[in-house]
Amino acid sequence: MIFVIVGGIYIASYVPRTVALAIPIVVLALALVLLVTNIVILSRLRDFAWTVFFQVFRWTLLAYAVIAGMIGYVFIDDGTRGSLLVILVSMLLIFAVDIPVVLSFAVARFQDVDEPA
Repeated sequence: MIFVIVGGIYIASYVPRTVALAIPIVVLALALVLLVTNIVILSRLRDFAWTVFFQVFRWTLLAYAVIAGMIGYVFIDDGTRGSLLVILVSMLLIFAVDIPVVLSFAVARFQDVDEPA
């Protein structure tokens, strides 16, 4: 999440001038690698309250998808186009997935482990 924040601050610091996209692309790639790594590590947990995790994840994903959608609409309505829009929307997608994963993990780790089927 910190990489998405850093990338957003870097881009915002250049507005309304032209933004050099090398740093935001690198930061976006690092954020994506960390998100995928977190999901892979999380998926390897054996004794974990997966039912609670997915229940919390669904609702928080819905909430953050709405938030990211509204922010994305503002970018489009403001006239952001091209590569910059792709980078910003990609950062929003990582934001909309990362926060629900972290929040769901934080809730499920303190719950009783699901009974084996």
